[in-house]
Amino acid sequence: MRDTHSLERYIYEEIIPKYSGFDPAHQEDHALTVIRQAEKLMEGRDAWLACQEAAEEIWKSPIDRAMLLTAAACHYLGLINGRDRHHLDSGIIIRNDGRLREWFNEDEIETIAEAAEDHRASGKAAPRSIYGMIVAEADRVIEAETIIRRTVQFGFKNYPGLDKDGHIARAILHLHEKYGRNGYLKLWIPWSDNARQLDMLRDLIDDEEGVRNAVTESYDKLTINMKKKIYFAGSIRGGRIDADLYRRIISYMQKTDIVLTEHIGNPDLNLKEQGMRDFEIYDQDTAWLRESDILIGECTCPSLGVGYELAYAEKIGKPCHIFYDRTKAHLSAMLTGNPYFHIHPYETEEQIYRVIDTLLQNQ
Repeated sequence: MRDTHSLERYIYEEIIPKYSGFDPAHQEDHALTVIRQAEKLMEGRDAWLACQEAAEEIWKSPIDRAMLLTAAACHYLGLINGRDRHHLDSGIIIRNDGRLREWFNEDEIETIAEAAEDHRASGKAAPRSIYGMIVAEADRVIEAETIIRRTVQFGFKNYPGLDKDGHIARAILHLHEKYGRNGYLKLWIPWSDNARQLDMLRDLIDDEEGVRNAVTESYDKLTINMKKKIYFAGSIRGGRIDADLYRRIISYMQKTDIVLTEHIGNPDLNLKEQGMRDFEIYDQDTAWLRESDILIGECTCPSLGVGYELAYAEKIGKPCHIFYDRTKAHLSAMLTGNPYFHIHPYETEEQIYRVIDTLLQNQ
C-alpha cells in the first residue's frame, strides 16, 4: 500500500519550493495551479465518459492519482537548466530522483517522466499516455489575463534590454505564435474548458487594438513599482550553504523590483548548473551585469565567481552593495579596503531588508 501522505509531504515541502528560483511566470503558484487543474481534469473524466456513445480507449485508461500529482508537480523542474530542454531535463530529474522509489516502481517512474517530457506546448507529437495529456492540458490554463501577464513576465526575465515598446511588441508576437488561429498550441483533453477559453483569447488576439491595450495594461501593472533591475550575486560553486537565504532575499526584492539572477535562490542550482556550458554562463551573467542598475551581493560564503562579478561591475560603473553576516565571516580586504564597494555587515536577517528598503527606496 502506497503511503500517499508522505508522498504529498515530499511534493509540497521539497519539490514545489524548487520553483521559487525560476522566472516569475513559473513560480510555486504555477506548479500548484497545474496540480489543481490536473486533479480537476481527472475528476471530470468519468462524467464526460458517461455522456459519450463511444470514446477512444486512451480516455478510458486507469489514472493513478499519486502518479498524476507527481507528474504535475515535477513537470517544470528542468527549467533549472534553461528553457530550451526543460521538458527533457524534467524527465531526467524525475528518473534520477531516488526518493520517488519509495512510492513508485520503475515502470511508474518512467510513465511520470514521460508525462513531464510531453507537456511542452510546442511539442509536435501527442503525449504518450493519459498522464501526459492531462499534465499538458493542465499546463495550458487558458485565461487571457493570466496568459498575457505571464508572457510579459517572461520578457522581463529573458529580454531585459527591451524598452516598453519592445516588450509589448514581443508579447503580442508570442501571443500570435502560440495562441493565435495558426498557433502551435494544441489541446488534448476533450472535456476540458480550455477550448472555449482559447476561442475567446483568439478573438482578443485578432483585435489588434484590443490585444495591444491588454498587453500594455498588463505591462503597466507589473512595472508600476519596479524601479530597478537588480543583479543579485551569491555563491554557487563556492558552496550553497546560504541558498535558502538567497531565495528569501530575492523573493523580498521581487515584490517591487526585477531580479535578473533569481536562479541564484534555487536550492538545486549547484547540482544542475552543468546544463549550461561555462562560456554560456559567462556570456549570460555579464550581459545581465551590463543590463542591471545595481549589484547586491550576499558574500558570507566566499566565492571566486562573486569576486569576479564585483570587479566586473566596478569596471562598468554599476553600484555595488555587499552584505555579509559578521558573526560568521570576515570579508577580504580587497572588498572592505576598496571605497567603491558599499559594505553592509549584519547580524540578523531583518537588518538586510531594512538596508534593501533604503537602497531600493521602498520605504
